[in-house]
Amino acid sequence: MACKLGSVTGKDLAQNCREHFPNWIRWALYVLSELAIISTDLAEIIGGAIALNLLFNLNIIAGVVITAFDVFIILLLYKPNGSMRGIRWFEFGVSMLVLGVVICFAVELSKTPNIDGVAVMAGFVPSAVVFSGEGIFAALGILGATIMPHALFLGSHLALPRVREFDRQYHPERIEKDDDGAVFRWEPSIAAIRATLSYSITELVVSLSTFAMFVNSAILIVAGTALYGSTTAQDGDLFSIYTVLSTTLAPAAATLFALALLFSGQSSSIIATIVGQIICEGFFNWNVRPWVRRGITRLIALIPCVIVASAIGKSGLSMALNISQVLLRCWTIWLTLRFHLVFCCRS
Repeated sequence: MACKLGSVTGKDLAQNCREHFPNWIRWALYVLSELAIISTDLAEIIGGAIALNLLFNLNIIAGVVITAFDVFIILLLYKPNGSMRGIRWFEFGVSMLVLGVVICFAVELSKTPNIDGVAVMAGFVPSAVVFSGEGIFAALGILGATIMPHALFLGSHLALPRVREFDRQYHPERIEKDDDGAVFRWEPSIAAIRATLSYSITELVVSLSTFAMFVNSAILIVAGTALYGSTTAQDGDLFSIYTVLSTTLAPAAATLFALALLFSGQSSSIIATIVGQIICEGFFNWNVRPWVRRGITRLIALIPCVIVASAIGKSGLSMALNISQVLLRCWTIWLTLRFHLVFCCRS
């Protein structure tokens, strides 16, 4: 639906909010959306900082700063109004980080002994077991980690370069430009909408049914085989889980866990920063350089992370991560309801 909104209207979710809502609602929506981005980035930056600490014994605060700023290397490739070549390089960079997570957990699975293949396949079949213990909370957590608040903004925005590129190539008469060559009025053609939706839906189905399913399944399989019954892992944080993996499986397994944590944190931080820019541009139509916008949106998320890491240290990072995930579940529900409202307005 997010891809459809962007493809059909030629505007992302934030731009549609600016177009259809009065100023007081627009400001309220912006503040809540920014809080969702901060909650998202808080978890990703802290996760990356913990990974750097586990891998290189780096100070947590220094890890937070490094994790927050090194994403600019890939962000320099992202130009939402440019050609598809830049977009594809950006997507390639993020895909490599995601592929790194997949490889880490593939090796992790190979190093995990006594995996019951029959029990694993049976776990994919819905049953009443999910309602026992804390199963329903774990299931909702996995769902919430896959459907993040920023996915609605990003999904509606990523459709724009493709549908615009199609019309640039096959229907240039539909695009009007100013003296600098920037698009200032454009409505997607039916052919461009169909081509973009076909690509976007295929990409979405393939990514969810392969990479997303594999990583989430691998986490559960490794945890169920290597960590189940361990009081240290059950009551501990990422640091103690790293230690348990090192002693239960092998030091290499713990290192792969930390690498996967670093890769996933970096890829998610890049996306969160891009969505922060999308929100600022969409709600307020900022006319400043892209690197300035990205710097501002990065600082909005960096400052709370530094404060949390400085104030509570290692012992409280797990609590901060849990709080951020609870907030994200609330933002996801709220943003989904708002998305349906905007989509109905456009329909």
